[in-house]
Amino acid sequence: MINLKYFTLAVFIFCLISLISFGWSAEKPKVPSGAIGIPAAPTQAIPLNIAIMPFDIKVDDKTSKYLHAFSLSARLVPRNDSQYAKGAISGKTVTFYADDKFVGTATSGANGVVQIDISENLSSQLNLQVGIHTILAHATHEGHVIKGNGTLGIEKASPKFAFQSVMPVSDAYALGQTVTLGAILTTAVGNHPITHVNVDCISINKSNGSIKTLKTVQTNNQGGFECPITLTQDVFAGNIGQCNLQLGWIGASFVNQNFMKTIGEYKIIGCLLPGMHQSNSCPPGCERVTGPPLCCK
Repeated sequence: MINLKYFTLAVFIFCLISLISFGWSAEKPKVPSGAIGIPAAPTQAIPLNIAIMPFDIKVDDKTSKYLHAFSLSARLVPRNDSQYAKGAISGKTVTFYADDKFVGTATSGANGVVQIDISENLSSQLNLQVGIHTILAHATHEGHVIKGNGTLGIEKASPKFAFQSVMPVSDAYALGQTVTLGAILTTAVGNHPITHVNVDCISINKSNGSIKTLKTVQTNNQGGFECPITLTQDVFAGNIGQCNLQLGWIGASFVNQNFMKTIGEYKIIGCLLPGMHQSNSCPPGCERVTGPPLCCK
């Protein structure tokens, strides 16, 4: 026979234990091991802010001559076949620099090609020396700068001389006389003056091809210069003309790091035999094509 007293006590203890266990588990959720005292937090995905560039800029390598006009070009090439790259390569403003010097801007066409033409005047302002120069092209897309690099090779240019006058004016000069040859040094293309450079005043011996430097002068702000040259036998050596006239050549020579060597010649006539001077009272056979006769008497 069950003792009612002990049975009642057992039921009471069981209910108490169940109540305590239920209340504890409801108010105190279990915490993963290793994080005692720290409430568990739900796991969240961290968003990655990756800038997607839809195109690259491919700058074309170019060559030109010093102070000549030239062009720069680039292509906007789609990257990774992105869905919106086809729309991104057209209508983009691209800025060009040459060795950190601003050159200009242009807009890409439907095929992604962009080109900028540099005039002779702008080329003169840029003054890119002979050698290899770095070309930078950049555009922006959704706040991001996209860059491309290329090279521009500058080669030596050809200069030219334009002789203006010889002073004093004479049909035939005497040995030992000093004449002043005036000229302008310019670029062969565009006729831009080449300023503040050294020019050699020379005599040219046509018989053996030798060239002798007589004096070195410098061009002015307009590319002009004057060569005072004393007429020695070297100027006329081996060049005997008709009617006792002797032909000679004086001129100028120029070369530097940006220009190829060029020589300008100026023909001159002299009366070099002792005691002879120019005359228009000449024997038959000394007639000129135009004008009065000329001889040395």
